[in-house]
Amino acid sequence: MNFGRLIKTAAFALLFSLSAMNSAAADALDNCRNILLSGTYTIKFENITPPAREAMHETFAMYSGNVEPPENPYTMYKPAAGIVTASGEDRYFEINTPLILQNVTVNKSSLGGIYGGIGGLLAKAIGNDDATESVYTSCTLIKNSEKFFYTRIKNENKVDYIGHKKGKVRAEKIKKGFKYEVAADFGDREMTRILNALLPDDKKVEGTVIYTRAGSGTLANGINYFDLKAVNPAENVIFDAIRYYFENGNLVKIEAGKYYKTKTGKLDGTRTIINIQEFSSEAEPEYLNLPAELKDVTKRNDGKEEAEK
Repeated sequence: MNFGRLIKTAAFALLFSLSAMNSAAADALDNCRNILLSGTYTIKFENITPPAREAMHETFAMYSGNVEPPENPYTMYKPAAGIVTASGEDRYFEINTPLILQNVTVNKSSLGGIYGGIGGLLAKAIGNDDATESVYTSCTLIKNSEKFFYTRIKNENKVDYIGHKKGKVRAEKIKKGFKYEVAADFGDREMTRILNALLPDDKKVEGTVIYTRAGSGTLANGINYFDLKAVNPAENVIFDAIRYYFENGNLVKIEAGKYYKTKTGKLDGTRTIINIQEFSSEAEPEYLNLPAELKDVTKRNDGKEEAEK
């Protein structure tokens, strides 16, 4: 059991239980819900949840060949940032994760094992064995009833786009009659869960945990907060709650805490911390089209694939 994480989750639960209703926070929460329901928005966030502490000695030995870990190993933690923007049925979301390669000699052939099928393409995109830092971004664009998956890899001043091939992408057709949920997917698993919690019950995906308003208040620094608590948590979950923080009516931070019993019957807990950089009622059109560097070679009505250059 990770006692440090459990203590932090317990502290969150205590603060949660002491909260009282606050109209300013309630109004701000309703505004966020209405923005999501409108179908036009841009959300920019950073999941800063610290990972569970683990001994990295074997990892260092395997990749560096030394007993002492490198100064900046690529296994070091970096927050995952995300962007979601939507306009009607067109929507885009991305999650990026910095890949630290400083002071580490990387064997390109090993990347395939670490990153699966994308490994070889990633190695080619990096272009050398002693890169400094790369940002690996998973992107999804839904447009005109088609879904595009591609990866953006930024290494220093170089940017590469990879769909089914480098510089090329094919769309998946969204089945006729399929209704994409208002907030079914925001790229990051926890962000998806937390934003789905804001929606009315009839707008949620079947089987989703239902949350109810549980309290609100104002911190000493003037930040308002609003709490939601799960009314139908999973069988092994004892406590499941989310707190939304607002500054001048703007959503600026989200924390979520959960207690649960492990398979062995022990009590454990998790905590999620997400900073919100933007939560606006306007879409960013530049994200709702494929980047110019990525060629669409999808087979469409004529049954012919566009010519590849």
